[in-house]
Amino acid sequence: MTFLAGPPLLFGTGAFYLHVQMLTYYLVAFGLGVALGYLIWGWGQASAVARARQEGQRTAEDAADARESGTETGRLKAELDICVKARATLEDRLEKALADLKDAKGTRAPPPNDGPAQPETPTASRQAANAPTPETETTGPPRLASRPERPDDLKKIKGIGPKLEKLLNELGVYHFHQIAGWRDSDADWVNARLKFSGRIERDGWIAQAKRLSEDT
Repeated sequence: MTFLAGPPLLFGTGAFYLHVQMLTYYLVAFGLGVALGYLIWGWGQASAVARARQEGQRTAEDAADARESGTETGRLKAELDICVKARATLEDRLEKALADLKDAKGTRAPPPNDGPAQPETPTASRQAANAPTPETETTGPPRLASRPERPDDLKKIKGIGPKLEKLLNELGVYHFHQIAGWRDSDADWVNARLKFSGRIERDGWIAQAKRLSEDT
């Protein structure tokens, strides 16, 4: 049982050898402690590096997602702007085409007449004289017979461009309060003459005209 009394002797039984042996044990214990501490420190460093890499990867993924989201939002906004501009261009072209068609109908030459001109009957003359004009027609909304000195700028209403303003003036509409007082039947009457089905309701002319007439 003497081996339990202490560590085995390496250099003998003298006092000097005993001190040398204890110093050796201290050095061995110190070396083991340093090695163990280095292993623990290395493991901690590796764990910290791994966590840093994971955090960096998540940060890079979040940044990539943010860039992708921003790019997609910008692309959708650009496409929306293109669609809005294309719609405005098409509406202007449609208005111009309808105006040209109206002018072409107004300047169309009468069909040739090979026979002698027939005298107009009294009945036809009276019908032509009594035919209503845009100024005297009793149907539709209230209209002015002539252009006032200071008409309103109808182009302030969204959906009304120069062409539509000209057509409305030809129908006797010059002021916001005229449009603000339109009923459903009045809007249908104007829609039929502008060849734009539902344009008044879709763009909300009447509500816009009410606000503009209140401001003026």
